[in-house]
Amino acid sequence: MSHGLNETSNDAFSRHEPLRQELRPYLEHTELCWFIRHPFYNEPVHDLEKCGYIHQQIDCRTAQADACFENGDWEGYIRCVEVHSQPEWFAKDAYLLRDDRYWCLLSLVYRGQWQTHKNRDLFDR
Repeated sequence: MSHGLNETSNDAFSRHEPLRQELRPYLEHTELCWFIRHPFYNEPVHDLEKCGYIHQQIDCRTAQADACFENGDWEGYIRCVEVHSQPEWFAKDAYLLRDDRYWCLLSLVYRGQWQTHKNRDLFDR
């Protein structure tokens, strides 16, 4: 079920909407709470039965990323993706970039990483 973007965040937070099945593989249980580590959303999940806000954010960022991709806005596209997923997303679409865009975007992604050693092989390739 899709909900409009005019809905307030409070409404989306409180609405009974269980986490979508396709998002369950992105769940991680930590000592304190559930956490969702999705390419378009990387935050704690306080109630698995009230996930309207998460769905809203993922849907919005997915639409933004799709629009940027179709328009060749590579910086906008990669910025729609959570920082932890940017190297992987860059690598999967890097072949589409002109040389000058490739190096600028690689620099943007690399500088955004907190721990570059985790993706060292990916960056080396």
